[in-house]
Amino acid sequence: MARRLPPLNALRAFEAAARHNSFAGAAAELRVSHAAISRHVRGLEARLGATLFRKAARGVTLTAEGARYLQTVGRAFDEIAAATEALAASTCQQISVSAEPAFAAKWLVHRLGRFRDRNPEIDVSLDPSPVLVDLERGEADLAIRYGAGGWPGVRQDLLVESRSYPVGHPSLLRRLGRPKGAPDLLRWTLLHEDGGER
Repeated sequence: MARRLPPLNALRAFEAAARHNSFAGAAAELRVSHAAISRHVRGLEARLGATLFRKAARGVTLTAEGARYLQTVGRAFDEIAAATEALAASTCQQISVSAEPAFAAKWLVHRLGRFRDRNPEIDVSLDPSPVLVDLERGEADLAIRYGAGGWPGVRQDLLVESRSYPVGHPSLLRRLGRPKGAPDLLRWTLLHEDGGER
């Protein structure tokens, strides 16, 4: 025998409005209009033959029937949410990625959508931070950093090559001459955006 259930959107509107004591609050949470929440609640009340809300000075309050109905609907939504999280956790692998902020914003973020489309079972958590993480202690599953490699205890893969070149004020060239190679730069004061930490 088929279950006699009201529309899910009407139940969501009712439950959100009850939690917020406000149709406007429910509308903001569910990203629909105030009129849509009102229409869903009116339809639900008509279907149930009961008044679920009464107007208050600010927003709405539940009637006795509404409060009783909310107990069951709220519990059902909690169970559905818990079952969904449990299933998602068992089928979805989460990977935490630590990356330099500039690299994350200009290169990595633009590719995450395509990665997600190809690997829907993997949930990527991105931490755009210049702080070095300890992979052995599980602070991240992988880290993307600038450098020549040679870090002990981790597997390293080159993602992209990056060019580095010096820049300076023209007066430096007049005073010190044009450098002929990298060793010449040792005569100059180098400014590091990271404070010179290596």
